[in-house]
Amino acid sequence: MERLALRGAPLTEDQALHFPTAETVDRRGAAYIPIGLKYAQIEWAFHILARAPETTLDRASLRAQGVRSFSRPGLSEQLTPGPGTLPLPPEVRAYLQPWLIAGRRIYR
Repeated sequence: MERLALRGAPLTEDQALHFPTAETVDRRGAAYIPIGLKYAQIEWAFHILARAPETTLDRASLRAQGVRSFSRPGLSEQLTPGPGTLPLPPEVRAYLQPWLIAGRRIYR
């Protein structure tokens, strides 16, 4: 999800993820992750799991998800950057709509 072009700047310069942002702070000044973003992450995980091959290793899909390296018993591999990004599922796009930057590509 960090590859998406999203509105707002991270709340602090040293935070690892895009959210929370300066726009996602409540009246007391406490930062929060918007519930729609959490739902989008859940939907995207369901979408990926529902379409994941159970026995084959799909390197293009791994690259599209931003995976740079992986390992499993008996295998360790570094992936080179390659073409292809997975389309954003409609359910995920609906949850993310308030944060997506209009007129820009979905992936950076």
